[in-house]
Amino acid sequence: MKFISYAIGAIMAITLMTAWGCGAANSTGFSVSGVVTFKGAPVPRGTVTFSPDSTQGNSGPAVTTDIIDGKFDTTGERFGMKEGAYRVQIYGYDGNAKPEMEIPLGRTLFNAYRTETSITQQNAGELAFSVSK
Repeated sequence: MKFISYAIGAIMAITLMTAWGCGAANSTGFSVSGVVTFKGAPVPRGTVTFSPDSTQGNSGPAVTTDIIDGKFDTTGERFGMKEGAYRVQIYGYDGNAKPEMEIPLGRTLFNAYRTETSITQQNAGELAFSVSK
């Protein structure tokens, strides 16, 4: 159990370092926000990472932000988004933190969920991801 917690923590740390360590500061991009549900209910805690899809001609830094009570918002993140195709990776947890068991966000609700989306300034405030399994 500790190994899984360490592995999840390491993946999250690497994702965050990658997002923070690449590209220039947010000076020209825009923020995105939306909701993440699992089996129809808001995901209590988690992370969502948007990686520009270079195969679709998009480039730039990846942006990772927290999911809290099913909602996410990249407003406070270092990098802004730009219009284009993105690969999305979502981790969801039950939100019942157990520091003594080294699970700060709670138990995993689902394996990493991956999907793709196209972001425009028109849909930037209403993104919705539904994880079914």
